[in-house]
Amino acid sequence: MIKKVFFVGRFRLPDGTAAAQLIKGIGKILRETGYQTVFIDKEVSAKVKTKEIVRVEEKDYTIYKILYPYTWLGKFESYTEEKSVLGLLDRETNDICLAYYNYPSIGIFKFQRYAASKKITLIPIVTEWYSTQGRNFLVKIFKGMDIIFRMCLLQKKEKAMIVSSTFLEKYYADLDTFRIPAVIDVREEKWNKDVKPYDQDEINLVYAGSPGKNKDKIDKVLRLLSQMDSDIRYTLRVIGIGKQEYEKDFSHVCTDARIKFLGKLSHEECVSIITASDFTILYRNPDRVAMAGFPTKISESIACGIPAITTNTSDIKLYIKEGKNGFILPMDESAAHKKLQVIMRMNRKEIDRMKEFTRNYQPFDFHNYVPEAKEFMGRIEKEER
Repeated sequence: MIKKVFFVGRFRLPDGTAAAQLIKGIGKILRETGYQTVFIDKEVSAKVKTKEIVRVEEKDYTIYKILYPYTWLGKFESYTEEKSVLGLLDRETNDICLAYYNYPSIGIFKFQRYAASKKITLIPIVTEWYSTQGRNFLVKIFKGMDIIFRMCLLQKKEKAMIVSSTFLEKYYADLDTFRIPAVIDVREEKWNKDVKPYDQDEINLVYAGSPGKNKDKIDKVLRLLSQMDSDIRYTLRVIGIGKQEYEKDFSHVCTDARIKFLGKLSHEECVSIITASDFTILYRNPDRVAMAGFPTKISESIACGIPAITTNTSDIKLYIKEGKNGFILPMDESAAHKKLQVIMRMNRKEIDRMKEFTRNYQPFDFHNYVPEAKEFMGRIEKEER
């Protein structure tokens, strides 16, 4: 019988990345079903010169931070070294489960050998299908091989899996899957703070995230906004990337004063800015990368009571109710421009009505998924007997 679930991955807990928010949500679901949770967080840090393991006790869970030096060798070791993880597991009895999160193939191979010898349960948590686009030739070879091994071979050997989308659910149709989007504990104080809204005489948009070069098409958002009629007043606040970094990564010079690049901010600051805005905006192409994952930024926007404007990728249509808690933009840029122009002409009463609906309709609240999680874990335990 499983009593404790260990999560291992590169999370940067407690609030460093979207992965941290996502894994904490899954952890809360499993705690609600009666399991203890422990997080093993692998991280490269400039604060250490040799590998260190630091234990951090939070209110409801334990974190073991495995810190590697911020060097080429340290980065390599953080992807290949698993003795530290297995050493932590060796301290436990056999009533544990190891859930590995978007993990490199070499680590999965080691975990599978270990689990077979110790007779413990493994559960992959898969929320991404990574791309090699934009990488140099050597990285493309090694990264591409890693993606093939993990997604197409090793993970298919497991019996059960947690996934973030119907795309992955269908791909791993032969496994017992528990599909869950990026979930939020909407009862946490940070989602319910009383924040003064921005200027009510204009439309306040926000993008918060790490766009990368191939995932979030923030340049297309800027291009759409640049085509708005001159009488439409708006401000777009971009969080997670600075102006110089944006212009370098997207080869696009932004001279529009209505676009404010705020750079990297703390998670608490991001939440406050989102809450003070009118809409979150996100533009992704419906490629395999976007279809496999689910955008945490949409979950967080809804948790703040802020409607989302987004393209239709992943399972967006399952959660966004058109005109109530968001809008779905067409992929055709001309059609997207026309629709966005209509949205940007909404009056304050219409926007406030959408905000009220969004605040009261919370499809990403983790409590919604506890019953299904109980059934999923029950099937796993039955299989292991």
